[in-house]
Amino acid sequence: MGKRCAMGFRPFQNEQGAILAVALIFVCILAISGTVAYRMTANELLIARNFDDSREALNAGSAGIEEARVRLGLPSTDTFAIYDPATGSSYPDPDWIATPTSLQTDPPYQIEVIHKTVSPSGFYYYGYEDPFSSLTISAFPSSSPTEYRPIDIITSTGTGENSGIEIQAEVSHNPGPPILAALYAENGFDCDSSNTITIRGTDQCTMGNCPFCQNVSKYKVYIYPSTVDPDTAVTCDDYHADVSSSDIQLGDVNININQGITSLKAWETSSTPSDCYNTNYEICSSSGDLIVPVSTIGSGVLMVEGNLTLEGTTWDGLILVTGELTLNGGTGGILIEGAVLVNGKVWINDTNPGDVTINYNSCAIDAALSSIPLRVLSWEDLSITQ
Repeated sequence: MGKRCAMGFRPFQNEQGAILAVALIFVCILAISGTVAYRMTANELLIARNFDDSREALNAGSAGIEEARVRLGLPSTDTFAIYDPATGSSYPDPDWIATPTSLQTDPPYQIEVIHKTVSPSGFYYYGYEDPFSSLTISAFPSSSPTEYRPIDIITSTGTGENSGIEIQAEVSHNPGPPILAALYAENGFDCDSSNTITIRGTDQCTMGNCPFCQNVSKYKVYIYPSTVDPDTAVTCDDYHADVSSSDIQLGDVNININQGITSLKAWETSSTPSDCYNTNYEICSSSGDLIVPVSTIGSGVLMVEGNLTLEGTTWDGLILVTGELTLNGGTGGILIEGAVLVNGKVWINDTNPGDVTINYNSCAIDAALSSIPLRVLSWEDLSITQ
């Protein structure tokens, strides 16, 4: 009986076949895993390549926006400037389209520039829509001429190796501080009858010098606040032929000149005022009182955090003073083309007799602010929205 049991018990007679089956299963698993890994790696490489290509196209499109933005800020006399050639009442031209040739060799982008228009015959501008009611800078539509250039729309088509992108940006020139008059004097001004004082609020810009300027007139003198006694705020023995009491506007628009200086300092050329004693239209500042040398010819934006004294000076552009301004005519007199904003009082005296002339001039103001890059108001990837 024991013998039959021993001979009948044979549990593992096919071990070799089982091992082969298991080995084949493992081979199949490894093959599948390899195939999956390969496909995943290939997909990741394709995604990475597409990402790099898209990024290349994006960089190209952005470069086109930047080139157009820089060239829109150049004066119209510059060979590389992008600008609307219309002048006078024809400016701005609603049908103007610029498709300039890039300054780069074989650039991977194409650019187009137009004005931002509004029906039926207006444009969008960026500045102070009504500075007498609000000093907030904003984009606003207008069918009437303004002292600002219209907002421009730049469309740039960038290409990568296998992809493309279309970017659109709205850009605007910097409006600078609000200009209410040829002379803004927060605490009035004092003048002496022995000087010949001329202040003009009518825009002295000529279209030949600034095709963008619209000859929008300003007050001759604006004094804050409206509650001051005009006999105290303006103490002149004689208003002279060009400045009468009716030319002086008392109002409640308080321009924060300190804030204006702070914002403009982001683009200042130098903190040494003498660096602006030229005709290069730069932005310079003085951190304290300043006496400009006699017979100085300067241009651009002069910002003085303190008191300023001018004598025999010619200046084209903007002058911002947080303290008081003293104008001594001196030999050759004083001629300011642009605008003057003063937080303190303005003194026009006869210590050194000489003519004093302040003309509102939008050409000079436009040139003074020309070194400030155009501001990007909005940016959109049209490839996504289309």
